[in-house]
Amino acid sequence: MKKIVAVCACPMGLAHTFMAADSLEKAAKELGVEIKIETQGADGIQNELTRKDIEESDAIILALAITPQGMERFEGHDPYEITLKEAIREGKEILEDLSFRVEQGDCLALIGPNGAGKTTLMNCLLGDRKVTSGIVEVEGKAPGHPRLKASVSYLPQENAVVQKLTVQELINFFRSIYPNPLTVNEIDELLRFSLEQKKQLASKLSGGQKRLLSFVLTLIGRPSLLFLDEPTAGMDTSTRQRFWEIVGDLKEQGVTIVYSSHYIEEVEHTADRILVLHQGRLLRDTTPLAMRSEEVEKHFTLPLRYQALVAGMDGIGQVTVKLDALQVVTGDANRLWLQLQEEGCSIQEIEVTNRSLLDSIFENTKEVGREDETHESSWRG
Repeated sequence: MKKIVAVCACPMGLAHTFMAADSLEKAAKELGVEIKIETQGADGIQNELTRKDIEESDAIILALAITPQGMERFEGHDPYEITLKEAIREGKEILEDLSFRVEQGDCLALIGPNGAGKTTLMNCLLGDRKVTSGIVEVEGKAPGHPRLKASVSYLPQENAVVQKLTVQELINFFRSIYPNPLTVNEIDELLRFSLEQKKQLASKLSGGQKRLLSFVLTLIGRPSLLFLDEPTAGMDTSTRQRFWEIVGDLKEQGVTIVYSSHYIEEVEHTADRILVLHQGRLLRDTTPLAMRSEEVEKHFTLPLRYQALVAGMDGIGQVTVKLDALQVVTGDANRLWLQLQEEGCSIQEIEVTNRSLLDSIFENTKEVGREDETHESSWRG
């Protein structure tokens, strides 16, 4: 049995420390992994890890809100560091049984609910998180290999823009660190910022402009492989459109792109392939066209008087009773419609919509996102 050791540390109370520890313990139990967790908080150190524990472990997790005591114990090791919040919310976000290959020039979309493992997968491919088993190669090298620095670029969810520098100063700095950077004219064509905007501090830009600037900065070194984590989050419609115009040009140039998204229209119109992740597992390796056409369900909205009819039918999926209507999901629309006609139902009384597996995934993503927002609000409160 594999052994994991962990430290959960918070400077204030006990709640978050033990919530994180509990989340990690549950994840380890589900995976059949032995885990020992040291907690550090207002009451001091509990269940302290020994050097023997650390030496005999297969992996080390540090879930931290502060720098813990005893960090020297981990010298010579490569611990996997996350925040306490990540440990609480994503304790189960451990990738399992993933196997896929990305060809040069592919545009690959990662989709799935929050906590599915999309960001974790990117971090593994970038070398920021270590895998405990299996083989990961990027352009034939181990993730994070020094020779990949010139060819791989990453846009994280959070904008990595130095707020106290102007746009032009940031551009100049990034151009100075690459041997063959984009020309000034090429950058101007990508950004399409006015001279006044380039003189502004980055902190004065709108959220969408900061996101576009962050993206363009990742392109200055002419990467052949791009990782984009929720790249259009915070962009307005016009900026998002400009972003995907740039991505289209990059695809034509043969740049390989791996990105995650919550926008169904982006995935449908830009991705060549889709990896569907859920709870750290790969559910699908498919294309937008194939996913759009598979497992299509019909969603009926009916008057409430047909509730007894629906309840007695086979082949009916989810049934939701609203105040003034009945929502019914079925894979056999013809049968349901025939039954409704026999009961005197007219076409004017009902609404019918299609929903594919792709629609369902994105709807579930939004639902999970709303639950997370509610949880965070109550947590902050």
